[in-house]
Amino acid sequence: MEHDLSGRALESRLSSAWHGISAQERWAFAACFVSGLLIHLYAFTNLIPNADGISRLYDAQQMTISGRWFLHYASALNGYFELPAMIGVLSLIFLSLAAALTVRLLRVRGSVWAALIGVSLTAFPPAAYTYLYMFTASAYFLGVLFAVLGVYFTASKKYGFLYGTVFLALAMGIYQTYAAVAIGLCLIVVMLDALE
Repeated sequence: MEHDLSGRALESRLSSAWHGISAQERWAFAACFVSGLLIHLYAFTNLIPNADGISRLYDAQQMTISGRWFLHYASALNGYFELPAMIGVLSLIFLSLAAALTVRLLRVRGSVWAALIGVSLTAFPPAAYTYLYMFTASAYFLGVLFAVLGVYFTASKKYGFLYGTVFLALAMGIYQTYAAVAIGLCLIVVMLDALE
């Protein structure tokens, strides 16, 4: 009886969470994921060796000297191995979540525009370049998601800047350049608010 109640409670929470996701956010997620699979299929089904990938295969990736103090922990998701299919799918999940949150942040109304945002994130040349470093691709795309989450919490919650600060610190702990992602999104959100 107790198990049945907890099952219903979980189903109710999942149902309310699903209904809280707009059609545009679903389109952005699906478009990013599917186009990412198609665009980067070669990288996900082949091992493209490079000097970094070979030398870091069994490395703990302690990158504190370069400011990437969280990269070690984020890379633990793939066990520090180059497993292109698994890392590719995991990284696309992170990027697709970032696309859906970006659509929510930018208050995109049309499904076609939302899908284009998703496709543009995965088709952007730096995404392809990131897959040359497959051993850390999932961690790098997790950094993108953290940067978007930082802006999302800061822009949408009363004291969200506290969470936003943590997410931005984690994103920059993976790779410092994700500050530019957060800054760019912040500027667009501020301009949209000014126009409204």
